[in-house]
Amino acid sequence: MISRIRTGLILLMLAFVIWLFAESESLGDAEQAVRVEFGVGTEDRERLLVRTPDFDGRLQVSFRGAQASIQRARAALEGNLRLEPGMPGIPDTDGRHTLRLIDVLREQPFMRATGVAIELVQPQQITVEIEELVQRDFPIVPLLPGIEVEGEVSITPATAQVRLPRSASATIPQETAVIARHTTAGGRALPPGPHTIGNILLALPDELANTRGVTLLTRRATLEFTVRSTLQTETFSSVPVQVLLPPIEMSDWRVILDEADQFVRVELSGPSELIERLRSGQLRLLAAFSLSDVELASGITSKPLRIMVLADGVPAPLPEGLTVTSPVGSARFTVQRIAP
Repeated sequence: MISRIRTGLILLMLAFVIWLFAESESLGDAEQAVRVEFGVGTEDRERLLVRTPDFDGRLQVSFRGAQASIQRARAALEGNLRLEPGMPGIPDTDGRHTLRLIDVLREQPFMRATGVAIELVQPQQITVEIEELVQRDFPIVPLLPGIEVEGEVSITPATAQVRLPRSASATIPQETAVIARHTTAGGRALPPGPHTIGNILLALPDELANTRGVTLLTRRATLEFTVRSTLQTETFSSVPVQVLLPPIEMSDWRVILDEADQFVRVELSGPSELIERLRSGQLRLLAAFSLSDVELASGITSKPLRIMVLADGVPAPLPEGLTVTSPVGSARFTVQRIAP
């Protein structure tokens, strides 16, 4: 009795194993959504650029095979499927290529190993653009905002190496330059004199930075330059002297300057920008003194001068930063009452 039960159990287990095997080998159909990424391998990363302009990276793959093969195919297609130039069915030559995706997938060893037959792939074909990358030297130009430089700026190295698509290299103008920009820390001005600034990070100009596949290979540079002093000293030999009277007194008094005191010599120091405006006449200097009604009636004959500028025809104090560096003395004059 026990022997019969044991034999029955063995036969039952054997039948179950046979059923499992038959089930795994029975044919079936399946579909799977697949994410595909086209790129380049490590060996070609510095040599090729790959684009798929009209492909969003999504495939729908239909295949047929034994249930076990279908499971292997599903596992092989899970996650992101990466395809690269040089893989079976994918060219690695420069140009624009049309790929039949069913052929590409059928030729991949990992799909052949699953044992399924791929019957349909949507989309059926895509365009792949493969472009050779080249290296080109671009001049480096310095940008020193807020720094007034005396003479030329020395740049080491003088050129920067850039890797870019061959088509972009052919269209980028020869005068295009990589930028070495230096700004003073915390906005503090550099003192006048020679400076060497190393380890300056380089940057691509917009026409290169906005191009896909461009890599700046030379990353840093050293700048040597001389900061010009922003303070200058200038002598103005004929600054007119002007008397300022209260408006109510102007019709009653006449002030006659001594002939020798109608113009004075003025030496000023200040920012080069302001000095240049004075040189060019954009700002006009004058030496002024004022007299009150009491002073006019007192018989005063001299008074210290104050250096001013004319702003829209009106006397105004010197702009901030300008300093009179030599004494200008006093003006001598005669005050006369105008007869009524």
